[in-house]
Order: sequence, then structure tokens, then C-alpha cells
Amino acid sequence: MARAERREANKELLSQLLEELQQVERESAKIASELRSSLESLDPSEDVIIAYCGAVEGAAKQLELVLKLFMERSSVTVIPADSYAHLLAPYSREAHGFIVLLAEPGSTTCFIKSDIALDLLGLRRIAVTGEVSSELKKFVRCPRIIEVRAPYTLTLLHAWLRLASSSGGVRSRRLERELELGSVVNELLEKYEKVIECFKGVKGVVEVIYSYAMKSVAEEIKRYAPPNTHVILTPHTYEPQGGDACIALYTSAEEHTIKEKLVKITQRCGELLHFSIGTDPVTAPLYGAIVLRYIHLLGRESK
Repeated sequence: MARAERREANKELLSQLLEELQQVERESAKIASELRSSLESLDPSEDVIIAYCGAVEGAAKQLELVLKLFMERSSVTVIPADSYAHLLAPYSREAHGFIVLLAEPGSTTCFIKSDIALDLLGLRRIAVTGEVSSELKKFVRCPRIIEVRAPYTLTLLHAWLRLASSSGGVRSRRLERELELGSVVNELLEKYEKVIECFKGVKGVVEVIYSYAMKSVAEEIKRYAPPNTHVILTPHTYEPQGGDACIALYTSAEEHTIKEKLVKITQRCGELLHFSIGTDPVTAPLYGAIVLRYIHLLGRESK
């Protein structure tokens, strides 16, 4: 592709990304408002259970972090929804609490089965899901359900940022300035231009070694991986397995956790790509997800 054509194509992709991010901002506002209202109605000592369906454990854990750091919720549990609904909640009243049920697109069966089981137990909950078909909606029992049409993980991460930025304090006020995504996109894409170029050439067996705060971004890498790529997700606390390529994914605050494994990672990988985001750990996953969304759009355009 000629340079002028490439620039024009990139402009179109950037425009598409900005449109998606505007939708993310609109939908995240509703999620944050509904969730804040629900949480404010609870007793401060009441347990919050974040139950998830699909590959959104990272986003669930990010919400746990926000609730503990910014909303003074000391008792927060993250657990797969089907395990909670069928193995734990029916047999232990001590495990009951207010439930935030997250269900990514494609996990509707898990969501509906878990929702019905939780309803039979009389447990209070709010659900944030992908779109649910009209045929399946008749099975939904949850009294408060928000369907997300924008990119799911991105929307959740932005909603959590809204929660964090509305809690008061110096850190929250600083986070509030980062809510407008359109103002940071060009800077992000320019800063991580080399990462974007490297991602385009990654194939074969790819191991992603990720820090705690970046699990949601690791899940996005696997979700958007092309068909000729097998992605292995490895927490930084585990020994790296190796592959044709490895991606070290971390925030600057967690850099030391990855550096401890760098020698072994280098020995076991054909090539090593660092994807480090040097912002607040609350915003870092969101920014990483934006970069991944752009890479995904690039890949779709090239097909």
C-alpha cells in the first residue's frame, strides 16, 4: 500500500475508533450511575460479589480494586458466576451479598442459568451484559440489567474509571481529567506505535506474561488474536512457558514483578515485546484496551 493510501486508511480507522469510544463513554455513564446507586443503598459492611461469565475476570478484578480503593468496600469477592450460583450460594448464607453480574457477549447461557439460580435464592443483583436476544430475554429474571453494545471490556473499564473519579480526593480529581477518551487517543497511538507494529507481525505460539492490573488487557489480546496465533496467558506469579514470541504486559507500578522473570522469559521466547503503560493502575488497563482495539481494527481492515 502506498504511503498516501496508508495515511488515508489510518485516518478512517482512527475515525472509527473515536466513534466507538464515544459510544463507550455514553454506555459507561449509565453503568457507573446504576452501579453507584446500587452500592450507595447498601450497608457499608455488606459483602459485594462480582460474579462473571466469560473471559472478563480481569475487568471483574479491576472493579474489585476500584471498590476497595475508592468506595471503601472492604469485603469484595470475585468469582465465576456459575461456581457462585450453583456451588457456593445455595449452601452458605455467609456467602450471600449484593451481586454484580458481568456477562460478556457470547456468554448468555452462563448468564441466564446463573441469573435464574440466584433469583431462586432471592439474592439482590445488577447485571451488565452483552446484547441479549429477544428470544432469550424472556428467561432473564434480574430486575436491573444493562446491555452493552459498545466494545464490552473497554466499556466496563471506563465505567470503573467513572466510579473511581467520582469518589472525591486528589487522586479521584486527577482521574476525572482522564475520562474524555478522545483527547488521549492520538497520544496513545503515537506513544505505542512500535508496539502496534510489532503486534501486527506476531503469530504462532504467543505467551502473554501479565501483571495483576493488566489481566483484562491480556484477555483482550487473546480475544483479538488472529486464527494463526495460539495465545497463552500467564500471570506474572507463574513460571513462563515460552513460545515463538512473548509479550511482557505490565504497568510501571508493577514493573519489578515482571523484571524478576525477564531472564527466564528471554531464554524461553523467540522474541520479547514489552508493553508497559506508565499511568495510574486504574487507567492503565483502559489505555491498553484502547491500543488493542485499534490493533484489532487494523487487523480487520487488512483482511
